[in-house]
Amino acid sequence: MEENVYRKIIAFDLSKSELEKAGFSVIFPRAMEPYNQILKVMKSLGFEHLQKSTYLSKSTMSDTGLAQTIEELDLRLPWLNACVLKIHTADVINEQSFDVKDALNNANVLHKQQEITLFDIEAE
Repeated sequence: MEENVYRKIIAFDLSKSELEKAGFSVIFPRAMEPYNQILKVMKSLGFEHLQKSTYLSKSTMSDTGLAQTIEELDLRLPWLNACVLKIHTADVINEQSFDVKDALNNANVLHKQQEITLFDIEAE
């Protein structure tokens, strides 16, 4: 069976109440400690930090490689399993469509052009 080999996205949803039970503060800035621990491990495993608790692999990996990454997280962060609500994963299949900021910028330009056109019509 052939595996999907793409860059991977991983995002974590953590339970504040479970983090507190595990001994973490839920009051900022100390509430960032578990996220900082995840960040350190994810970087060491070849991921870049995108935002909040979302990471993107720097290179392609198989689904098995992703599973091994999650197992390694569990080994290095023994509190994670009890505190995680969900771990979301996704394949980045078409990297050109991954960053849609250009599409948003183009939509804003188009919207502004339409506003100008409508204003010009109304002014006549």
